[in-house]
Amino acid sequence: MNPVISEVMARTGFTTCYLSPLEEIAEGKRLIGNRGLTCGVINAIPLIDWSPEQVRAEVKRLLADGMPGGRFLSGTLVMLLAIPEDNIRAMVDATCELGSLG
Repeated sequence: MNPVISEVMARTGFTTCYLSPLEEIAEGKRLIGNRGLTCGVINAIPLIDWSPEQVRAEVKRLLADGMPGGRFLSGTLVMLLAIPEDNIRAMVDATCELGSLG
């Protein structure tokens, strides 16, 4: 998405850009700037096998890259049934703890 963000926004008028988990969030955020909302997502497939500590580290990285300057939303693409409950709780808890601007 990053290579085409500006063109997509110009041609469609979209102001919310949902970036792939493979994108560099900070770069996408820079490209979108104040023109819209940047949405960053965690790849749900690794959530199946990661430890809760790894999930927390990924949430921390995602938020550190996306939150500066505001206008950022985070989440997952999908929530697979195979994701252990402990990992879902780790993701939600880390987001609640680290994701507040206030």
